[in-house]
Amino acid sequence: MRTILDMLVVLFKPSSVFKKLKEEPKWLLAAIIIILSAVLLIVATRQAQIDIALTQLKQNASKMPPGAFQQARKFIESPIMTIIGMVSAVFSTAMVLLVATAFFHLLSSAWGGTANFVKGLSVVAFSWSPLVVKNILVSAVSFFSGKLLAPGLAALLSKKQLVSPLGAFMSGIDLFTFWNLIILVIGLSIVYQVSKSKASILVFSYWLVGVILRVGATVISRGFSAPMG
Repeated sequence: MRTILDMLVVLFKPSSVFKKLKEEPKWLLAAIIIILSAVLLIVATRQAQIDIALTQLKQNASKMPPGAFQQARKFIESPIMTIIGMVSAVFSTAMVLLVATAFFHLLSSAWGGTANFVKGLSVVAFSWSPLVVKNILVSAVSFFSGKLLAPGLAALLSKKQLVSPLGAFMSGIDLFTFWNLIILVIGLSIVYQVSKSKASILVFSYWLVGVILRVGATVISRGFSAPMG
């Protein structure tokens, strides 16, 4: 219960939470809450995902061999796909938390930071609170509206632009992401005892790497899907 309260307090008074985490690090329950919010997002947006996949399937139905359309539809609507999505959410979220912690821990330590990896994981886990709020809000809106919301400023783009490199870039720009980054800066500066300017450089670098990876993945995906010749 204390962890849940701290995840709420860190949204508005992060310094008070990180000062406690510096002395008594904790991360497990916070990480579980983060993972559960990611799983909730998968479940809540499942019907919207199905609708989008079926729309795309129908557009290509005329090019499919007999019986293939029904088989593909059954596969898309299968509960197995939901389970796969949930399992993927668990492992991918856990991996992101660990990779982010390793990134900040190694670079903060190289820059004179004094905390250990567990304290770094505590910083990352509690800094993720805005993204938990985002997952819950998006889940609620998607569940009741039946629509899949585009992330960040990508919501301003057309459907075609959503899957473009511009869409990948714009999806990384939203209120909750920058809220998360601001809290990370405060947490790293307090727990690792580095200046806020150094912490800001580390956090901005982390965000920029994420953006580059998303845009790069989109470019590669479009390259493979482009018609040959």
